[in-house]
Amino acid sequence: MYRSRIYELDNDQKPIKKVNERNRFPEYVNVVNDEEYDLENDLLDIIYIHNPYDNTNLVTRGDSRYYSWNLKKYCGKLVYVPYYKWVDGVSSTLFKSAMYYADYTVQSSDDAVKRCIEASPEYANILGLETIVVRESMEKKLINLGSPEVDKVLSLSKDNVLMPDDWKGKVIKSRVNVVYNTTLDEIFESRTFDKVKETLAFFKENSEKAFVIWRPHPLMKQTLTSMLPNLTDEYDEIMNEFISGDYGVLDANPSMHYAMFWSDMYYGYKTSSMTELYKYTGKIILEDAPKLTKFVSKRSAENLLNELKESNVVSEPDCSPENIVDIIAVNDELKYGKHLDLENSGFKINNYMLEKLCQEDEK
Repeated sequence: MYRSRIYELDNDQKPIKKVNERNRFPEYVNVVNDEEYDLENDLLDIIYIHNPYDNTNLVTRGDSRYYSWNLKKYCGKLVYVPYYKWVDGVSSTLFKSAMYYADYTVQSSDDAVKRCIEASPEYANILGLETIVVRESMEKKLINLGSPEVDKVLSLSKDNVLMPDDWKGKVIKSRVNVVYNTTLDEIFESRTFDKVKETLAFFKENSEKAFVIWRPHPLMKQTLTSMLPNLTDEYDEIMNEFISGDYGVLDANPSMHYAMFWSDMYYGYKTSSMTELYKYTGKIILEDAPKLTKFVSKRSAENLLNELKESNVVSEPDCSPENIVDIIAVNDELKYGKHLDLENSGFKINNYMLEKLCQEDEK
């Protein structure tokens, strides 16, 4: 595989930093320097991409050589497989250029296919094309074949997700280890860090029974700098206080899977694909309401425990982090989740594309 250069942008969308992430891939992944790769002459059968934004991302951007409309010239099939997991009824259908220029956009639910097709008038307006043209294109390109992100979650084990060294002796089973995922969406919705500060204060005050694995979005600082500069100083203060404390660990790992595997429950915004993916661990999820602070849940422990045995997803204000932590602390079986056995989407996607190529060769 090749990895394109990524540029971080300032608030005028001008590149200010070039980022090379090739050394972050596992040894078994064969990564080629994109500056040396002979894209124009290699003539690949299939190119899979997960960055759909081309020149429209306001925070980071790849090299123009690898925009979807250019890649399409040099392969039999260009296939866009989202890096996120679609959340039915929640995820945004906002236009991403690769959805139109790729031969196929692989989605992970019928809801995703349906809603993106229904958004064709909006896409047509952006592209400057007739709605009927875009809709017919979307109907051919959009297909539900599942998500390789789910495949990965189902494969996690202590053998392939070793605990990070700086977590050892901290992330222990005598406490309830909570992965706290802070997303860009919730900060844009609330426009404050009040909820974040309240949440971290809870873990600081209850460090004997709970321990937080805090995972702010990897692009939080860059996004604040570019789009909400008035919040950058406050974010830095929160981050510095947290790092100097002893009630949690900062998860800055490129992969979310360490936090997913070694945690006992999840706390985060429902629009995040990590929230959706965590469901496949079978462990407990508490969905965060970003604007809701200083509330008290009226649910009884017995009533809530019965619900958690039936469903692993609950929401604020029906429940609070304190409610869920208290219940998991005395019900160890909830820490391990329920195993799911599902078809491998990666194989399904690749086999489908190979079959399409073979059908075209026979014509």
